[in-house]
Amino acid sequence: LVVNNQHAASAPPRPFEWQRHHFQDLFEGIGRFVQVISPWNDPTPFSRSWIMFEVTICSISDCRYEIYLPTREQHKFLQTLRETPRALLNTLLTLDVEQAQAAYDVDRKNIFAMMQSLGFTHIQSEISQQIRHSYMITVEKALGVGDIPDVMKDTNLLFHFGEVLLDFGEPRKAIQYFEQALSMGECTASVRPIHARMAQAYVNLTLFEQALQHSTVAFGASHPKTAQIHLEFAQQLEQTQSNMMAEPHFRAAFDANLKVLGRNHAATEQAASGLTRCRSQEHSCDAISQLNSVSTTPSTSPSQFVPLGGRLELLETLFTMALENDCVTTQQVCDGVIRPMTTNCAWIDNAEPHLVGPSTCFVSHAWQMPFQDSLEAMRAYEANHPNTYFWFDVVCLNQHETQKSRVPYEQLQSGFRENLASIGHVVFVFSPWSQPLPLTRAWCLFEMMCAFTSKMDWEVFIPSHQEETFHQMLVQDPQCVINALAAVKSEDASATYKEDKENILQAIEQLMGLEQFNSVVCLQLREWCLTKARDSLVQPSQEAEAGVVKEFSTHCHRVADILLSFGRSKDSMSVLHQAEHVLKEKGFGNKHDCMVTHNDIMAKAYDALAQYDLALAIRKATLPKHHPDIATNEYCLGVMYLDHKDFDQAMLSLEDALQHRKIILGRNHLLTAMVYWKLAVVYEHLQKIEAAVEMWTLAHDVFEKELGANHPHTKTAQEARFVKSKTTPVV
Repeated sequence: LVVNNQHAASAPPRPFEWQRHHFQDLFEGIGRFVQVISPWNDPTPFSRSWIMFEVTICSISDCRYEIYLPTREQHKFLQTLRETPRALLNTLLTLDVEQAQAAYDVDRKNIFAMMQSLGFTHIQSEISQQIRHSYMITVEKALGVGDIPDVMKDTNLLFHFGEVLLDFGEPRKAIQYFEQALSMGECTASVRPIHARMAQAYVNLTLFEQALQHSTVAFGASHPKTAQIHLEFAQQLEQTQSNMMAEPHFRAAFDANLKVLGRNHAATEQAASGLTRCRSQEHSCDAISQLNSVSTTPSTSPSQFVPLGGRLELLETLFTMALENDCVTTQQVCDGVIRPMTTNCAWIDNAEPHLVGPSTCFVSHAWQMPFQDSLEAMRAYEANHPNTYFWFDVVCLNQHETQKSRVPYEQLQSGFRENLASIGHVVFVFSPWSQPLPLTRAWCLFEMMCAFTSKMDWEVFIPSHQEETFHQMLVQDPQCVINALAAVKSEDASATYKEDKENILQAIEQLMGLEQFNSVVCLQLREWCLTKARDSLVQPSQEAEAGVVKEFSTHCHRVADILLSFGRSKDSMSVLHQAEHVLKEKGFGNKHDCMVTHNDIMAKAYDALAQYDLALAIRKATLPKHHPDIATNEYCLGVMYLDHKDFDQAMLSLEDALQHRKIILGRNHLLTAMVYWKLAVVYEHLQKIEAAVEMWTLAHDVFEKELGANHPHTKTAQEARFVKSKTTPVV
């Protein structure tokens, strides 16, 4: 503006080749190119072809390239970053150098021809790298020097900047900011998300012990995310021939996944295979088969005596009296009705003869639960098994005797298993669904153990009012099912007498193991949750308004996501097709929020079914051109082709993945290095040895910098590079 003669601007333009050589001489002479961009989240300069011309000339001239963000835009960026860590990624995704425009088509054509000599990917990578660097420096300076108001320097900004650093391949720096965020105390987003991201950062650095510590704080020891870290740790140890050290981590992953995700989930089977490979004498050669043995333990022989139980009518009468006396829990019914209205006898001792008989169903419950929950379970059982006599402890035992003295554990357990076997069927009443009270009481666990290890029928009943609670929690947190199952921990149960709890837990451990016990319980809870989630889908009528359709599709997406989490990919796909039909019927386009979510989950479902080509088609049609999910999809597709020995297709997919990862993540990101690795293997199979050596070298350099010289990845890349370079013909 000030150097050029603006009066001559209206003169006929110079030939393009003159412009090119003139600018190249200019850049080589000056040696530095500073580009001012604004606004920060959609930089106008990158929409102009002549700016692309300058960037290209800068690269050709080997000129130093920098990006400057004005102070006003810096503050806007920082303010946005406080709310969302995706601020920088979203900016990078808006860039597409091939969409730049010019006043004259001939200029655009000439500039694009020049850009193609370097490659559009190269130019976009250069720009993305400079934007990443400039924006990150902006935040680091602001946090370190105080260029922004103190009110903005809160935990969220530290946390979100740590997330940005982590996403763009700087896990060590990210950890520093996460630690600062934790040191500041409570965060708006709470402390757990920070620990979760710290766990991911340590996983990226393959520092699994630290990752496990933070994952346990964030999710719990039994959560699938913690189990995944155990699994990756075990696989690394296995690679280094440390089977003895790998075994307990395979075991931890297997136990957690079996409990929460179920025996048929891919993660459970993967952990079981690892456990089998490096098993010690203490473990079976087939870890999965351990659960099968639970239900085949020889049964205790039923005793000839069958304890007396009461008919449903007897319980209904008691419930009516409980309501009249404002008694809600079973404990209150005992204290407020049964004990005051009986004298040194059980409630059924005063019942009419036709309401009492040999018990045919044992009802297991917790006394702190509402009495109505247990009654509802008995009503449901009676509907399918008419004329049932229920053994329900509060009415079948003399509550005056139990109040007077404690019965020793040895005396109770000796006859209990025989009596239970003689009854033949058990109903366990679980309430609330997310934290069943019976699982917190040791004697309830003892009843479950007796049923689980005997050849008798048993079932879990969850009261109907819990369905609404479940649906409400599902709306608030789609991960509520996984979190509830991960929280099941029988060893934390309590008892009135400490020695009773110790004896019961010891018996469970000896008969079936606490982990297997938890898995059996979780199996029942898991199936109830998934069944109720599917049953909650009620398709709207054709006349339904758009708001109703949107609400239905949103619920479908929650249910599909949950089914996907538990490895029910086909069921998830069925729900998604149901939602898609309704959305398309109402004319919802791909850019509508509902369809964006729908396509995202649909692509994940195809991923789970290893149909990566279909997933990629969806992502390419709905996501920005260089979105990281597209790169990941192409990488997975390339690895699948590699596994199937289709090397030509593997090369095409992996080269596409490499282009996208270079643009968004940069050349030195660990995820980019993994593409180098796989491409090196493909090039070897295609006898492209020089290209393979180049890829091994690039991978090695990133691994050495990020993971260290002694990491298995670094050593593998170094060895492969050395061996292949020896086989390269000398020209």
